[in-house]
Amino acid sequence: MNNITTLSKLTIKRDFLPYFWLIVPALLVYLTFFLYPVMSSFLYSFTNFNGFNLNYDFRGLKNYKVLFGDPVFRQSITHTFVFGILVVVFQNLIALFFAIALNKNFVSKNLLRTLLFMPVMISPVIVGYIWQFIYSTNGLLNYLLSNMFNRSFHVNYLSDGRTALIAVVITHVWIWIGYSATIYLANLQNISSELIENADLEGCSSWNRFRYIIWPLLAPATTVSVSLSVGGSLRVFDIIYVMTGGGPGYATETIATFMVKAMQKNYFGYAASSAVVLLILVLLATFIINRYLRGREIDL
Repeated sequence: MNNITTLSKLTIKRDFLPYFWLIVPALLVYLTFFLYPVMSSFLYSFTNFNGFNLNYDFRGLKNYKVLFGDPVFRQSITHTFVFGILVVVFQNLIALFFAIALNKNFVSKNLLRTLLFMPVMISPVIVGYIWQFIYSTNGLLNYLLSNMFNRSFHVNYLSDGRTALIAVVITHVWIWIGYSATIYLANLQNISSELIENADLEGCSSWNRFRYIIWPLLAPATTVSVSLSVGGSLRVFDIIYVMTGGGPGYATETIATFMVKAMQKNYFGYAASSAVVLLILVLLATFIINRYLRGREIDL
């Protein structure tokens, strides 16, 4: 019996070791670039660490007390969620529309798919500068509106607090529509054509066919696309920072831009506390959305 047990352990060890060494590089990357920064940020959020002097003092919950007492931070939370909701809704609706359109057979569908996905491959910094020009006083948007309505438009949409956040949302959605559309398209192509044909034979309208057949069967793609867009939109920094820097005033200030501005002032402990809050909000939002959408898949 002991010999069998020993032999089993040796077999398991022999079979496990090759796989273990394969995951070691990925594990090291995860520990170095994710777990360590998260844990260190959590530690620094309770200190007055300034980013340079390692002789910092423990402050307990003082950073969090000051943080939630800061009206700019409270405003940034609101903007973060408004930005996230708008992005998730419009990105997925428009992506679903394009996915259904591109799932049909026509000559240039492959070219259109490539063009739709192309913005994802462009640096957000470059995209931000391009859309800055589009939204500027003498930019493309005002030019098009002037020609459409036969009147002069000279609005800088990024300098107006009423339009700046919406303008950035549109830019962010424009970047990621192709990514979400690809997810939906992959799911659409796995739906049996026989189901669609049977629905057509039964005289099912286009809307009912989508509502009762296509939409329920798109549950897996919806879970993936919505979950990714929730996490990405709540953590967004680069596109907002390039286009508005959180302005005008604090009209587009999000938790991420608030955090970076605190770091630039060497308030690393204070910035770390805002990073912890952001992490908790992202995890909660993603967990709730993912649990609901996973439940929808099970119900099917």
